[in-house]
Amino acid sequence: TGIEGLKIRSVTLLENGIPISHDEHLGWAGSASRDNIYRLHVNTPIPGAIYSIRTEICAGSSHDSNGIIILQTP
Repeated sequence: TGIEGLKIRSVTLLENGIPISHDEHLGWAGSASRDNIYRLHVNTPIPGAIYSIRTEICAGSSHDSNGIIILQTP
């Protein structure tokens, strides 16, 4: 892990580049993680569609941060 955590503002799910679900609240991912679970919904997945996520995050001044993103179905 890097030396700095990340402040998370929002996460958006895109289907073929179009936003379909959005969760906006302040979260923190770092040694003292909190409120960093974002819930996104897909009504009916489209076979062959490309799904991606867009995040609004902020790192500290050194930008020395890394980690993993986990996607799970309910």
